[in-house]
Amino acid sequence: LSGQWGRGGGIVTLVMVFFTTAFLAKSAVFPFFMWPAKAHAEAPDDFSSFLSGVMIKYGVFGMIAMVLPVFRAGYGGPVVHGVPLFLGVLGWLGVITAVLGTLYAIQEDDMKRLMAYSTVSHLGFITAALSMNSALGIGAALYHTVNHMLFKGGIFLSMGAVKYRTGEREMHRLGGMGYRMPLSFFTFLVCIIAAAGIPPMNGFASKWLVYQSIFDRGLLIMAIPAFFASTGSFLYLYRGLHTIYLGQLSPRFRTVKEAPVTMSLAMLLVMMLVMFTGFFPGLVLLPVNGVVTELGMQPLTTNLFMVQGVTTSINVTLIGILFMGAVFIVGALYLAGKRRELVGFLDTYTAGEDPKEWGLTEERYHYGLNFYEPFEVVTGPFLRGVSLDALFQKIGLETGKISATVKRWFNTPQLGTLVVVITIVVIILVAWR
Repeated sequence: LSGQWGRGGGIVTLVMVFFTTAFLAKSAVFPFFMWPAKAHAEAPDDFSSFLSGVMIKYGVFGMIAMVLPVFRAGYGGPVVHGVPLFLGVLGWLGVITAVLGTLYAIQEDDMKRLMAYSTVSHLGFITAALSMNSALGIGAALYHTVNHMLFKGGIFLSMGAVKYRTGEREMHRLGGMGYRMPLSFFTFLVCIIAAAGIPPMNGFASKWLVYQSIFDRGLLIMAIPAFFASTGSFLYLYRGLHTIYLGQLSPRFRTVKEAPVTMSLAMLLVMMLVMFTGFFPGLVLLPVNGVVTELGMQPLTTNLFMVQGVTTSINVTLIGILFMGAVFIVGALYLAGKRRELVGFLDTYTAGEDPKEWGLTEERYHYGLNFYEPFEVVTGPFLRGVSLDALFQKIGLETGKISATVKRWFNTPQLGTLVVVITIVVIILVAWR
């Protein structure tokens, strides 16, 4: 197709629209960003990790293999900052997806739906990097794809362990699980540090490289909402950490135990991979460079410890060591400080009153309920305005009607034959032209 721009640019663009639409739908990029939350809500807990870490990424590889190459050799259409206009639009769809995924995640109380929207947000980052159609952009997208598979897999494994032991997925019904399930807690902690893009975990370097790919094209205005989406991720990740694992332990879960051995081993393995690939970025980037080279592009400048961007280079290993040193110092100060006294589940929330007198249960007093209510009041009307569920339901209904009509045609032999003949004639005329 890349050799057809001069003779039929409109046809090539139309074909790319069809392919891209399919790949965006598979990877939950705007306007198809709503389905992962519903899929995760119904998916088995042990499958959610694979769904979010692997299956949702198929559209990414489809775009790399079938869309991006068409906009290189032979492309003569409009270009903005070195990016074909078609891919520029794709980049903005990615950024919009990152922002919307973050905003929806902040308002979620269901822990699986929250992390599903988090996955949507990260797919937005990956799509934005891909749209740069450069070695740096494709390398950053593949790098973050692998890292996201690891840390999001760990997050879903830890949440699946909590769900397995408690039967709960609404976060305001939990709290204090870190006291009973320490391995699940540390797995969740390590993986959300990576998801937030904080050293020394693997999400730091790949997010940084995504931004570098955008800077490389001079699209600074696109980087602004991307930064907002990344900063906003701290809100929903902190909500998950605090309402599930920290705070007071509910009396209902005083006898809860850590996850079974097989589940614990899986969490331990993923947690170690997130840490090792965070300290040594070359473990992922060097194989990614092999893919970039196979695509006919210059490999990224990197080694086991360092990543080179367009503005500067960073020694990820050294940064990780410095951060871990700071963590140990703060931990030592905490342990040397005055001992804290634990209070009961209701002591700080009922002021001595009985919740039943107000028609409330203990969970209704939990700090996890309406955790960011002021923020939700501000963004709620906007998010309801961009919900596309009703639109897609209408499209599905009308498509069903059209399909039923076509089916009736072919159930009538004479009419079905006529439709087939007309279709063949149209195809011949188009091909002859």
